[in-house]
Amino acid sequence: MKIIIFDAGRRNHAQTGYGTVSLQFGSRLNDMGYEVFYYDEHNYPDKVDMWLWIRPPHYVNYKEFSDKNINVFYTMHEKDTLDAHKAVWPTLLNKCSAIITPTEWNKKIWVDNGVTVPVHVVPLGVEPKIFRGAKTYEFSILSVFEGLGRDSSRELWKENIAAYFAKFNGKYCTEVIYTIKSWNMDWARYRSFIKDLVMTKNYNPLELPVINVADFDLVLADMNSLYAKHWLFLKNSRGEGWCLPAIEAMSVGIKVMSKPLPVMVYLNTSNCDYFNNYKQLEEIMWANWQSYRDSKLYINSFSWKASVNQLEYALKEIYERTEK
Repeated sequence: MKIIIFDAGRRNHAQTGYGTVSLQFGSRLNDMGYEVFYYDEHNYPDKVDMWLWIRPPHYVNYKEFSDKNINVFYTMHEKDTLDAHKAVWPTLLNKCSAIITPTEWNKKIWVDNGVTVPVHVVPLGVEPKIFRGAKTYEFSILSVFEGLGRDSSRELWKENIAAYFAKFNGKYCTEVIYTIKSWNMDWARYRSFIKDLVMTKNYNPLELPVINVADFDLVLADMNSLYAKHWLFLKNSRGEGWCLPAIEAMSVGIKVMSKPLPVMVYLNTSNCDYFNNYKQLEEIMWANWQSYRDSKLYINSFSWKASVNQLEYALKEIYERTEK
């Protein structure tokens, strides 16, 4: 389908409602295989299948509007009544093939004020990679301990990485991040372990999940931010030591998975999953991943992708009905 979008250049002002809609709808329809042209770019063909007007209704009066085209207006109104100078809007919209509006409330307003052509509801979306709160968009795991790369480290870091690679290499590798905040490190032994693990398990180096190693100092406020943006804190220690990072993570409110160390049991938190061996570590890591996936499905249900999927359905229905 070939579509001309008339937005009066509002996509260049993406901080506005019409600008955001135009930018998102145009780029995403194009990515889905539709031939999308913007009227003001003057590169559109002589014959197209549909005009999509992302503007207020008075644009029906513009010279570019022709009732010979399939004209669809994506538009809205903030009030439940029309001011005097907007009283003509329903009459103008009735010259179109159909209306698309962002909410059921808007649909009722149009119908109650005299719009008789079909009105479709396509809610707006958000970009969940941006509007995600404090956490990362990917499933992110955090460990904080001394001595990454050293056999003297209390943390069983080799076990952590082996379980992480085992569960997330391959198809999920781009959807996860494991951050290790460490100090007093042995980079050479750390890199050697990764290389040996990849060779032993015959992993594809291009399909390994990301490990982000942070070996720089952070002030307390930055440590708080580091904890808060992760989904899961992993504490896998051969001994208790200070155990401060796990308690800090609990204070921030992220999920913790840990060996059942005395201090952890003493804290008696319901926000902690305990494991005793490597197999349980894998299983709990995977279970938390599944919970994250469920939450991501919810988040993505009001994304721009979901919005444009509904837009596509509406445009197809309008086109098929109008062509008949």
